[in-house]
Amino acid sequence: MMVSIGIIEINNIAKGYLVCDNILKKTQIQMSMAQPICPGKFVMIFGGSVSSVKVACDYARTNFSENILDISEFGNIDVRVFDALNGAAAGETSGALGIIETFSVASCILAADAALKAAAVEVVELRIARGMGGKAYVALSGTVAAVTAGVEAGAQNAIENGVLNDTAVIASPHIDLWQYLQ
Repeated sequence: MMVSIGIIEINNIAKGYLVCDNILKKTQIQMSMAQPICPGKFVMIFGGSVSSVKVACDYARTNFSENILDISEFGNIDVRVFDALNGAAAGETSGALGIIETFSVASCILAADAALKAAAVEVVELRIARGMGGKAYVALSGTVAAVTAGVEAGAQNAIENGVLNDTAVIASPHIDLWQYLQ
């Protein structure tokens, strides 16, 4: 069961694949994402038990510290974050729409988790880094009040760490807008 998530950003693509291969062979984690991102970095997002994620991150720290740009471990992640990372977001494409945009992968995942735990919202889309210069965003749906509360809660950590790019709450999105999400 995946209850913890690990995120490792590597400073070059070749080493990224090497780190990914090594932690897959040495740990019991499930990879959600492992790919090059702009500008010439490599990101891995994986889940598993708290101990397996810790072992994977510790292995990377010990053996590839000179290549690590960022490394994070988070426990007790809402299962809907894992679903969204794996392309199975189940959010309704109706109601209000909220967007939280961040400058880092880890901050966006934390924002999604905080929003889901703070309010009755669902993830419509969680887009991470690729094709966006390393930025990320989460799109949420629900009532206006819930989306507003979710966006505020989700953005808080990113604000505190200086990695929030922007937020938006659209109370009544045009019906055609929903087709551009997911």
